[in-house]
Amino acid sequence: MLAEPVPAQGFRLEGNPVVAVETGHTDTDKTSVLHVPSIGLVVAGDVACNGVHQYILEGGGLREWLRALDRVAGLHPRAVVAGHKNKDRPDDPAILDETRQYLQDVIRLLDDKPAAPGVLRPDDRALPRPAQPRRRLVGGTGAARRVTPRLARAVACPAAEP
Repeated sequence: MLAEPVPAQGFRLEGNPVVAVETGHTDTDKTSVLHVPSIGLVVAGDVACNGVHQYILEGGGLREWLRALDRVAGLHPRAVVAGHKNKDRPDDPAILDETRQYLQDVIRLLDDKPAAPGVLRPDDRALPRPAQPRRRLVGGTGAARRVTPRLARAVACPAAEP
């Protein structure tokens, strides 16, 4: 079976309409979410993360990602399922604000020290303690053009708190 694009009008699942909503750039280009208006559900995929570090390697900009979060928040969801999450955390819409705050912290840290090694240190208190301990936090071409490949290699997520 081959994947097919979701029709513009969406589709029905167990009698509920499911609509694909294009959000623009997040961790990659042309991101979308699935919205089930009748139950207030958004399957956010990579638009929102829940208790883990965001993947900010690809270009496109963090501010575009913030606009994508605005688009999802405008759907007024009662539940948001993140594509990457700490399995012990609920699918609360508050993860949209948490993802926003995380990205704003990264933007602030990059603006404060655009080329310094250790801009985003594994022990940086401004960033949440993730559930995925060894995943890369930033990359040489994505988080900001000012982040060097050397910095990208040096920055890994801190170990998860026990």
